Amino acid sequence: MENIVKLKELFPEIIIEDKIDFDKLKLLLTDEIDDSPERYNFTWNGKSKAIAEAQKPST
Repeated sequence: MENIVKLKELFPEIIIEDKIDFDKLKLLLTDEIDDSPERYNFTWNGKSKAIAEAQKPST
């Protein structure tokens, strides 16, 4: 949630009804996005859950 607060501070225009509009964020970051089809990619089933778990603060 801390990252979302930072996004809201940096890019207030991407917040619509207290949700992030990723299309607007993508437009703002157009030059910084690598969307080329030829790049290395490592993926597996459950990857998004693993990323979310890794972002939780450790105790």
